Amino acid sequence: MIIQVDSKQLAQAYEMLCEIEVGLKNLYATHIIYSNNSQLNIHKFTYFQLIHNISDNSSVSSFFTQDQLNQLLHLRSIRNKVCHMRPITRMELSKIRSCHLIVKTISKDLNQRNQFHFETCKLQKHNRI
Repeated sequence: MIIQVDSKQLAQAYEMLCEIEVGLKNLYATHIIYSNNSQLNIHKFTYFQLIHNISDNSSVSSFFTQDQLNQLLHLRSIRNKVCHMRPITRMELSKIRSCHLIVKTISKDLNQRNQFHFETCKLQKHNRI
């Protein structure tokens, strides 16, 4: 029996999954590790550990709806299929795209907020001088 896998589809899925994980790790690191001077090695977190740590911490989970957190959690089995080069369905690819958009949108919104905060602090500091 010959197994056929759409390598372009898997490559696209893998790229989005990488961006999801990196985005989530950056979000977590920005709002937990640096704010608490924690020494957690987030790069060793599995995807499952990462999602649960985000869900368990209100300062990070507050950026997501419960539905979004559930979508990210349920992505685990699809992620495993992609990482083990098993075929995925169009529906599974669609779920990856949806989660990718969630993380990308939240990251973009937070970057804009952080930039606004940075500019505001810079302006206030300048006005004090």
